Amino acid sequence: MEKKELSMSHDIKKGEDIIVQNIEVNCIAEEGLGFGEGTISSAEVDTDVLKDVLAAIDSEEILVKIDEDKEGRQVDDDGCGDGREVASIYEGTKVRERSLHRAKIFGGGATMAVAALVGQGKSKDNDLQDLFSTAIGDLAKHDLPFGAHTDDHASGDNCGCGAIDKAPRIIENVGVFEDKIKGAAALILGDDEGVQEVIDNFKSYHQNHHEDAYKGSGVMEEIIEDGKIVKELTGAHQEVAIVLNTVPGYTVNQQHIRSISSEQAQVFGVDVPRLATVAERLYPESEDEQKQALISMVVYTLATAGTLTKGDLPVFVVSAAA
Repeated sequence: MEKKELSMSHDIKKGEDIIVQNIEVNCIAEEGLGFGEGTISSAEVDTDVLKDVLAAIDSEEILVKIDEDKEGRQVDDDGCGDGREVASIYEGTKVRERSLHRAKIFGGGATMAVAALVGQGKSKDNDLQDLFSTAIGDLAKHDLPFGAHTDDHASGDNCGCGAIDKAPRIIENVGVFEDKIKGAAALILGDDEGVQEVIDNFKSYHQNHHEDAYKGSGVMEEIIEDGKIVKELTGAHQEVAIVLNTVPGYTVNQQHIRSISSEQAQVFGVDVPRLATVAERLYPESEDEQKQALISMVVYTLATAGTLTKGDLPVFVVSAAA
């Protein structure tokens, strides 16, 4: 996996509230992560369109400020990094009209809270269905909002979010793609300290629970009953890249990518600061637990990419310039 710097820095200027933040965009995997068994592959789009999309990723337009709520506070929940268009928005069973910009992590906060439990070895006696219930309870206990998504063609045991529906396989694939995940996690985290222990905990959990019954639709029912923001997505996957944002207060501007490509192209988006926030607020009394939780979330994120995609999507990291 080659690390390639694509640009110098940019100034982000958003709306009338001008916020100057130097950023740089690096491609850490030009030909993709190099591992994956999924069906989502780099979408075939017109050459000129792809050129415009790559230019947008390598510009200030790739980030947008996280919206504020009615009280003027930054939205304090999250959604999933799926790149598809939003068709409908629900808060529980109530329809909402406006889609706000919020932080994005694969599967939303509940899924990452599950990843933290598995990666820390805190879940040996719980099957995965119960583990999601535990995670949702932990988020409520720490006053940490979260969201999720479905899609308009999910059926049966599936809810439409791959990070939730395929959670058993994602946990298994941490072991299947162990070496690749360890290397990629080290690039994102800065080193591989503690990564092997987390991977071993995932492997142990899979060994003990691979025959457990599980339904992604059951997880989504619990999230909806809890009154969380759930967005129903529409259409097919057309992702051409994975974008990891490390700038706090901003999120990957997926709508901009869809807009400039006339809906031909999408990007997966992951806001790494949100992972850190979830880890810090779930484990406020222990920096060691926070670190292990963050590693677990990064490992699950990479395993999700390896489960849902063919591993050929280029990976970009957006960060504050030195």
